[in-house]
Amino acid sequence: MVKYLIIPLLFLVIKTSAQEPINYDSTDSITYNCYLSGDWDKLIKTGENALAHNINFKRLQQRLGYAYFAKHDYFAAQSHYEQALTFDQSDPDTQTYLYYCGLNTNELGNANFAAEKMPLELQQKLSINKSKVVEAIDLEYNYKYNTTLTRSNPTYMRVGINSQLNLKTSLYQALSSYQQTIDGTAIKQPEYFLLLKRSVSAHTSLNIGYHYINTKNGNAMSTGNLAYLGLNSSVNRYKFDLHSSILNDGGTNISQFGIKGGVTLTGQSEITLTSSLDGVSGSGYNSLIFAQSANIRLSKKIWSEGYVTLGNLKNYNDNNGLYVYNLVDPITFRTGATLYVKLTNKFTLFGNYGYESKQIEKLNRNLNSIYSQQSFSIGTIWKL
Repeated sequence: MVKYLIIPLLFLVIKTSAQEPINYDSTDSITYNCYLSGDWDKLIKTGENALAHNINFKRLQQRLGYAYFAKHDYFAAQSHYEQALTFDQSDPDTQTYLYYCGLNTNELGNANFAAEKMPLELQQKLSINKSKVVEAIDLEYNYKYNTTLTRSNPTYMRVGINSQLNLKTSLYQALSSYQQTIDGTAIKQPEYFLLLKRSVSAHTSLNIGYHYINTKNGNAMSTGNLAYLGLNSSVNRYKFDLHSSILNDGGTNISQFGIKGGVTLTGQSEITLTSSLDGVSGSGYNSLIFAQSANIRLSKKIWSEGYVTLGNLKNYNDNNGLYVYNLVDPITFRTGATLYVKLTNKFTLFGNYGYESKQIEKLNRNLNSIYSQQSFSIGTIWKL
C-alpha cells in the first residue's frame, strides 16, 4: 500500500517546489513579461492572485488595467486604473487610460474628470478641448398613428445643442414642437428645455433642468414651467439616480420624485439593465410609474434599447425632464425599442418604434375609452 502513495506524494512535492513564490519580485517579473508578450489572461490571473495575497503596487494595477482594456473590459480596466491613482494621483498614463475608459463606457463625466487632471501638454496631444460652444447637435422627428377618429395623428420635432462650458460642466438646450387636433381643436405646443450638468466627482454629477411649455388649445393658451433636479452616481458597472421635479401647469402644481438603478453585465454584448420607480402627485390624483429598459450592444457600431413603462403617465416626465407627458389623454402603458447606428466616429443615426395605450377621460360618464397609438421616430446625433 505504501508504494502506491509514494508516486502521488513525489508528484505533489515536485509540483509545489516548481511553483513561483507569491511575492513582489515574482509578481513584478511575471506580469511585466506578460505585458511585453501580450499574454493578457496570464497577466490577469497572476495579478489578481497577487492582490488576493495582499501584494499591491502601482505598476501591477496599471498592468492589470491595461490587460482588461486590451480585452475590451473597460469597467474592470477603470477599476484597476483608479486603484493605481491611490499610489500616484498625477501619473499621466493612468489619467490617459481612465479618460479612454470613460469614453468607451459612455461615461463622459468620468472621461472629462480624468482629462482635467492631465498636464496641459497631454491634453493638447490628445486633442482634448476644455470648452466648445457647440459640442454636439441632435435632431428628432416623431410621428404617431392612433386608432381613434376624434384625435389626429400627432407629430413632434426637436433640435438640441450641447455646449461644453468646461471639462466638468455641460449645457444642453433644445427647442421642440408638438402638434395634434383633438375633438376638432388644433393644439400646438412649442417648448424650450435647458439642462446643466456638473461633475462633482469622478463618479457623481448634479443635473439641474428647466422646461418651458406653451400650450395653444384653439384660441386658449396656457403655460407650464418645470424645474428638475437630479443626482447621478456610477460605481463601476452600477449606476444610481435620484431625481425630483415640480411642474406648474396652468396654476396647478405636479410633483414627481423617483429613483433609478442600473447594472452593466459582463460580456461582449455589454447588456445594461435599468429600472426606475417614480411617484407623481397632482391635483386630485397620485400615480406610481415603473419603467424597465435593456440596452444591448449588437456590434462595435450598433446597439439597441428595449423598454416598457407601466402606470398612468399623466404629467409624467423622463430623460432628465426632456419629455413631459402633459396632454389630455394620459398614456397607461408603453413599450418599444430604439436602434442606434454609429455611421462615423462623429455621426450616429437612430430610429425608434413604440406602442402606447392611451385613455380618453370622458366627462360626466362612468366609462373611459382606451385606444392604441403607434410611434415612429428617426433622429441623428452629430458630435462636432
